[in-house]
Amino acid sequence: MSDGNPSAREAVSDTPLTLLQRLRQNDRAAWEAFVRLYSPLIYHWCLRLGLPADEAEESGQEVFVTVARRIADFRRDRDGASFLGWLRTITYAKVRERTVQASGRDSPGRNLPAPGPVPDETAEVVEAGLVWRRALEMTEATLDAKTRQAFWLLLIGRSHAEAAAELGLTTAAVCVAKARVLKRLRDEFGELLDFEPVAPAALPPADVPQPGGQ
Repeated sequence: MSDGNPSAREAVSDTPLTLLQRLRQNDRAAWEAFVRLYSPLIYHWCLRLGLPADEAEESGQEVFVTVARRIADFRRDRDGASFLGWLRTITYAKVRERTVQASGRDSPGRNLPAPGPVPDETAEVVEAGLVWRRALEMTEATLDAKTRQAFWLLLIGRSHAEAAAELGLTTAAVCVAKARVLKRLRDEFGELLDFEPVAPAALPPADVPQPGGQ
């Protein structure tokens, strides 16, 4: 029912939907972005749990199917809730199902993955790095070269003054560049990036296989 207030209706309609909201509305472009964003991380999880590359890719597809069916169940307002943790639990459950099916029975001696493990600090850095790297790749076309370069220099440990000197910018311009990139990422991915950016140097590319050789 309308509230009879045109300005209120316009305010609601003009508010951009977050990626999570668009996923819940079964927006095809949103799902394509989501799959591209999280494929490297899900593949990484599957490999760490002992699946060979081909099975890791198959399990990744099963994870996305399950997420599509259950996306309405995820709630950030629950204590301790994070999208990354929710996605990790689904992935580990799918890998466990595949492992059980392969072994023929769920026995303690089968070294099955736990349904909801808590990663150590190193694992968290790798996980965050995989997602942030892909997020930056997906948005770099919308940012000018100097802005991207300033952000990367800050990520790998340069001070604002060092980044400014290297790029021929003012420190204020470097601060603006960082804020612009972070805003772009938040606007694009919203609550699906629920952790801080990680230095790419913490994640050597050669050490992290990508699904399909990407």
